[in-house]
Amino acid sequence: MIVYNITMQVSWAVHVAWRQWLADEYLPAILATGLFTHYQLVRVMEVDEEEGATYAMQLYSSDIQTFREFRNSHLPGLQNIERNLWGDNVFSFNSLMEVIN
Repeated sequence: MIVYNITMQVSWAVHVAWRQWLADEYLPAILATGLFTHYQLVRVMEVDEEEGATYAMQLYSSDIQTFREFRNSHLPGLQNIERNLWGDNVFSFNSLMEVIN
């Protein structure tokens, strides 16, 4: 099992609108690819929230080839949409992990 983690710090100025967009548009678009078995969205705790709230979204894929298909075919377009909508109000970084146990 492969876990694609996206950690995002979201400015308080857009926080409510961003959460709505994430639930209504972004997550459904990701799941519509059919390349992830499930996801988890968590709020990161005990971090500096002066600039905004921090979230981690974990997307679970059955294998690395399936994740690579998502990365190559879908991710660039989704990232462009996010950048165009939210600009500097959302800072994110990604990590790719393999479930061991």
